[in-house]
Amino acid sequence: MSGKKSQWLALGLSLVRPGLGQLYNQQPRKAVVLFLLLPYGLLGLTFILTNIAALKVVGLLFCLTVVGVGVGVWNLSDAYRNASSKNPPNPHPHFGRWHILLGVFLADSFFFSFLDPQKYFRAAYFESYVMPTQSMAPTLIEGDRFYVDKRSFRERALPVRGELVGFHSIDKKTIQISRVVGLPGDKIEMRNGVLF
Repeated sequence: MSGKKSQWLALGLSLVRPGLGQLYNQQPRKAVVLFLLLPYGLLGLTFILTNIAALKVVGLLFCLTVVGVGVGVWNLSDAYRNASSKNPPNPHPHFGRWHILLGVFLADSFFFSFLDPQKYFRAAYFESYVMPTQSMAPTLIEGDRFYVDKRSFRERALPVRGELVGFHSIDKKTIQISRVVGLPGDKIEMRNGVLF
């Protein structure tokens, strides 16, 4: 199975899993790099970026999105472009067969179901939630989506007055959101519905 390949099939395989289009194009080295680059490269980049104190959650999401989209676009264009090539670089004809592609996809899916980088990312850095009630209105209203940054108190010991904090409820089943109104040593008092 050498020579010209279907550009649309290469593009479709790359959409299913980055690297499959390259494997179809008989480029196993590129395929392995893409199989490992996207999940673990982005996880490594996340680790590096989250240790830069000045970079906040929005900046981190922006950087990861730009890198992820860039690698994804390159992956698709490379698979499409190389499928039209009459002489693929490093020809390995057995890698373009459908049963090899299916086996690699299934093995990859099975492997990454156990080593899911997103689970690690959510547990270590930040996670998104949906506001279930009106308790924080008008700041957060019911149905709003928000991120809880799990790194904040690694960098400093106490929250800042006025900051929103997320914490586990007593039953450990839900995340509660509250605004910090007092710090250790503060005296808090309510007078006629006004907090002092």
